[in-house]
Amino acid sequence: MRRTALIIAPMIVLGLLAAPAWAEDGFQCRFDVACVAGGCDPSDAEIEIARSENSDAWIFLTAESGGAEARALSDPGDEVQVFVLHDPAFSTIMMTLYPNGRAVYSNHNVSSATDVTTGYGFCEGIS
Repeated sequence: MRRTALIIAPMIVLGLLAAPAWAEDGFQCRFDVACVAGGCDPSDAEIEIARSENSDAWIFLTAESGGAEARALSDPGDEVQVFVLHDPAFSTIMMTLYPNGRAVYSNHNVSSATDVTTGYGFCEGIS
C-alpha cells in the first residue's frame, strides 16, 4: 500500500526544512519511504522548500499546497537543521535535514496519538 496520502495530506497545511551548507534559496526533496506502525512502503512524495519573500521563514510547498510557514528549531549555522510546524486542527510535523542530504520527518496526526508517519528521503539545494 502506498503511503503518499499519509505524507501529502497533512503537508498541505504544514511545512518545514533547511540546511546550512546548501543553497540559501531553497531545496527540492523526495521521500522514497513512508513508515507507520504496520510497516514501511514506497512513497513518491516530492516537496519544494523556499525562503519566504516576506520574512525569514521557510515556505513548504507541495503540488497540492500553496505553502505554509515553518519554524526553525536550530540556528542557521548548525550542521543539522531541525524544523517544526504545528496546526492544532491537523498535525505536527518535525523535519530533520542532515548535511549529506538525508532528510527525515515525523508527522504526528492530531486525530490519534498513535497515528505517526515517518518519512525518509533526500534533499538537494536549489538556487
